Amino acid sequence: NDSDLTFYTGTEVELKLKKAIVGKKKKFVGVLASFDDSDIVLVVLGEKASFDRDNIEVIRPYIGF
Repeated sequence: NDSDLTFYTGTEVELKLKKAIVGKKKKFVGVLASFDDSDIVLVVLGEKASFDRDNIEVIRPYIGF
């Protein structure tokens, strides 16, 4: 929900999509930059990437090992 997204803005998150994009890719890890009612923006490898909220299956804090 939006309160969770506000809390995690500026931190690294993992985003999984319902339907693959960008060469059949469904999973992205990046810094949550911003969001609105229709899109979520991550900074992935220094580039901003926008994702349609309707296509997002799950977004959660990223825990890397």
